Amino acid sequence: MKQKPISSVAVIVPEKARLNKEDFTSTRLPTNLALAVCGPTRDIDTTFPWTVCRRQSQLNNHCLRLFRYRSNRVGLRYYDLMLSVGLAITGLTTVALVITFFRHKRFPLPAYGWAGLVALIAAEGLLFYGFQPVAIYFTPVAWTCYILLADSAVYAIRGHSRLHTNPGQFAGVAALSIPLWLIFEVYNLRLENWVYTGVPHAWPLALLGYGWSFATITPGIFETADLISSFGWLDYSACPLRFSASTQHIMVLVGALCLILPLVLPQALAARLFFLVWIGFVFLLDPVNCRRGLPSLIGNFAEGRRDWFYCLLASGFVCGWLWEFWNYWAAAQWHYIFPMFQRWKIFAMPAPGYLGFLPFALECFVMYVTAAWLLRLPSVRA
Repeated sequence: MKQKPISSVAVIVPEKARLNKEDFTSTRLPTNLALAVCGPTRDIDTTFPWTVCRRQSQLNNHCLRLFRYRSNRVGLRYYDLMLSVGLAITGLTTVALVITFFRHKRFPLPAYGWAGLVALIAAEGLLFYGFQPVAIYFTPVAWTCYILLADSAVYAIRGHSRLHTNPGQFAGVAALSIPLWLIFEVYNLRLENWVYTGVPHAWPLALLGYGWSFATITPGIFETADLISSFGWLDYSACPLRFSASTQHIMVLVGALCLILPLVLPQALAARLFFLVWIGFVFLLDPVNCRRGLPSLIGNFAEGRRDWFYCLLASGFVCGWLWEFWNYWAAAQWHYIFPMFQRWKIFAMPAPGYLGFLPFALECFVMYVTAAWLLRLPSVRA
């Protein structure tokens, strides 16, 4: 049977197989096994210069540890359980959104919404059929379809939506999403929390995959927040909460500290502190946005409004599960290699990591507001 060396592929394991002791120490592993530790067998991405040999070694070592763990019966049962939990949460979340949508729907779903739904179903089918172009670009394809569907759902409830009402501004959100996400990629150069595999080696095709995927991040967060907001779950008045100028200055300092520490601490320690990056921009930028009269969470609190804050948090929850669910099945995907909670994975994400999607949604908002102001682009509501 033809085999590939471990240095060039993500390690894979059998769904239910007995492995000999030699399988743990061999430099070559079977390739005809059913269940992948890090997804289906695929080459590590070498298209970008920062994906160096050390990262490939890290990924291989990381996958080998999971391989050894999941090769025993207890590990496989636990892995199946965690996968079932992820499927259940993602499914229940989707069902809740669909049922609530039909309860609030007032207008017909626009044609591009139906197109997004049909395209998403078709993409899922082609993915599992093994059609490579769709399998490789499945993440951006799925998210593009989802964004079209979510925007059309917002329109069907409110009679207006971001894409339908102002497509130019929507395009600006998608365009800014790319450089905003690249900020986190720069941090990842230092912290090494994730790597990409399965990306085409040809630069044009790789850049297409990266750019297209990154362009869906902020629109996906905003559209999901709009959809949840349109349900009216969180429309209520609260007591105004005002932050003094000194408190806002402290928040800015805390945010700056959160963003600086991961860059100056030893890498082994910094790799465990990426959560500081997921909250740092909120503390750093939101007080600045508020002081300049831009849309801000602090401004909303001062007016007694909490709805957009909670909608963004809920959006982070929904998008986080969809990101990891679709990424898990895609041929080109990301793998988390940070040195914590690797045995607690649901899909590809260690379970505690899902908490990071909530503040990340807040960061998408405050970072976009700041960037749009700097570029003199239309802002978004808060």
